[in-house]
Amino acid sequence: MQLEILSDTLIDTNHHFKVSAGPGAGKTFWIVSHIKNVIQNSTILTSAKKILCITYTNTAAETIQSRLGTSSLQVEVLTIHSFLYTHIIKPYLSFISDEYDFDVSKLNGHDDTILSNYQFLQEWKEKTGQKRIKEDDQILTAFQKMRWRFDNNDLIVKPDYPIKINGYSIKNDSYFEYKKMAWKKGVLHHDDVLFFSLQILKKFPFVSKIISSKFPYIFIDEFQDSNPIQISIVKKLARLSTVGVIGDVAQSIYEFQGAEPGQFQTFNLVNNKNYYLNHNRRSSNEIIDFLNKIRNDFKQQYHRNISFPKPILFVGDMVKALKQAKINCPGEDIHTLSWDNLTSNAMKAEINGSTLDKELLNNLRQIDSNFHRGNLIFHCINAIALAKEAKFKEAINILEKYLTYKNDKFGGRKKALRYLTILLKNFDKYKGGTLLELSNFVRENLDDQLTKVTSGKVKTFYESYSFQSLLLCVNIAEDNSLNRTIHKAKGAEFTNVLLIIKDQKGLEFIYNPDLANKEEHRLYYVAVSRAQNRLFICVPTLDTEIETLLQDIISIQKV
Repeated sequence: MQLEILSDTLIDTNHHFKVSAGPGAGKTFWIVSHIKNVIQNSTILTSAKKILCITYTNTAAETIQSRLGTSSLQVEVLTIHSFLYTHIIKPYLSFISDEYDFDVSKLNGHDDTILSNYQFLQEWKEKTGQKRIKEDDQILTAFQKMRWRFDNNDLIVKPDYPIKINGYSIKNDSYFEYKKMAWKKGVLHHDDVLFFSLQILKKFPFVSKIISSKFPYIFIDEFQDSNPIQISIVKKLARLSTVGVIGDVAQSIYEFQGAEPGQFQTFNLVNNKNYYLNHNRRSSNEIIDFLNKIRNDFKQQYHRNISFPKPILFVGDMVKALKQAKINCPGEDIHTLSWDNLTSNAMKAEINGSTLDKELLNNLRQIDSNFHRGNLIFHCINAIALAKEAKFKEAINILEKYLTYKNDKFGGRKKALRYLTILLKNFDKYKGGTLLELSNFVRENLDDQLTKVTSGKVKTFYESYSFQSLLLCVNIAEDNSLNRTIHKAKGAEFTNVLLIIKDQKGLEFIYNPDLANKEEHRLYYVAVSRAQNRLFICVPTLDTEIETLLQDIISIQKV
């Protein structure tokens, strides 16, 4: 049985719990209050025994940390990957490294950069008997889609579905061969953090005891986005720690990472208590009414009890829609939310991104057969994009990782800093030019040994595309700008929101919602529920039939 609580309700601190909380319910406020309550009343917390709070993003972690104030001294707030890497992978990976032939001496964090150089791919083809596959770019796409998953009680790695290249299916066991080759080089991808953490906990049960001794209380936010491997890890830790999870099945939007929405509903621990928060502290009455039309299983109640204009659907160009939204909200920020990274970056430049190619940046390294040139330009573009968002540490890191030679970290970092300084100082010289002009700038100012682009398919590519068109393809993980993808807005709230939808089919989440079975509907539900005061949606065109279905739910305006 679920018990209703408010965002300031205090519950017993000594049992496992699950809290279902709709958008804007004040769950961050509640989590912080609960943590403070545990600190005040627990008899087992010491300087060596802390509360662990796991969030989904670094931004969410920073928010909770700041709200805790002085209480944060007894709390570690981390993302799931940061927690596992810090407390399980770093101290204990060496226990199983021989079994998996992992070179721990080369381990330097974890990321999702796929190993892509020509020699590596040729070796992989040789080892797996797939030399007949010539399209290296499609092989890399397949590698990007693989993830760890359960097969009965074992973990296997493969994509969600078989991938064929020119009629040849990539062998399922060859994905594991990629992993082994990467591990031999000390490369750890994000999903490997989950794989190795679970292996360590299974093979060495004392590690769970050590973790539980450090963290007798473990609280996990956004639990609906956990995948089965993460849930298995949590269950092992729950044997000796008090575990609480908070989430909302209708906001599960990470199926591509293995999250299964139903798992939040079925997740229960021994003597688990269930609660729910159904007030919406965030949004205006009109937005809450709109959300309640989309979702009928969890009706939210007004909290602010404040009125603003009804949500508006703009029909037309997305840049014009943004300009109209700004007119409707004088002096206020408008946050735009988009399905994909390319569209969100196009909105930053206030250009219509519908004709842009999101694969341009990835194609660069495949089309340029000169490994060093293609990779250096690729990493420079990524670093520039990060620096333009004031993410200087990340910008230096991405260059350093490529430039570091034979583990000379100091030399690599020094060179990365010099490169980035020159690129930013001279940004105006190449920002309006072609990719070829950027390549020439890099050769003349950063690396005079870089081979010049002179002829063939490579030159055609470098001349055909602008530097800006590739810059728009960069995916910034923790994007705090006014223009984000929906996934990067998870957990955030904004005064005014403009949701960009590419075509009218996407509006189905309003007039025929199916949040239980369609992730696309849940994704758009998350997007519209970020808004506090005013909500706008934009589609390029709208048929009369669909307009009729929408006219009683949302205001419609052509731009």
